[in-house]
Amino acid sequence: MSPASGSASSLHTWIGIIMYLPPGPSAQRDAVTSRFAGYATMFGDLCQPYNGTVHWAKLELPGNDGTIYKNLKEMQQRLRRKYPMDEFNALRQRFDPNHVLSNEWVNGVFS
Repeated sequence: MSPASGSASSLHTWIGIIMYLPPGPSAQRDAVTSRFAGYATMFGDLCQPYNGTVHWAKLELPGNDGTIYKNLKEMQQRLRRKYPMDEFNALRQRFDPNHVLSNEWVNGVFS
C-alpha cells in the first residue's frame, strides 16, 4: 500500500509541501488549512491521469477541514484504482478482526 509501489519500470517522485499550523484555534490556522486544501485538491487533480496520489498523511475524510475529496465514495474509488483495497481489507479482517488497530479514518476509507 506504499505510494511508491509499482512495477520495476514505474516512475516515482515525491513533492513535499509543508505548511505549519499555529497552535490553537485561530484565523491564521484556518487560513493555512484552507490554503493547504486548495493545494492538495489541485495536486490531486494533476496526479489523477498518472495514477498519482496525495500522501496518506495528507488525506482527510470528506467533511473534515483540509479534505480534497467531495465525498467518501469518490475517495474510495480513487484509492481503489491505485491500491489493492480488497486484499488489504481481507488481511485486516484476518489479523485484526476486532479492529483494535483501526480508527475513524481507516474505517471510513476502507469500509
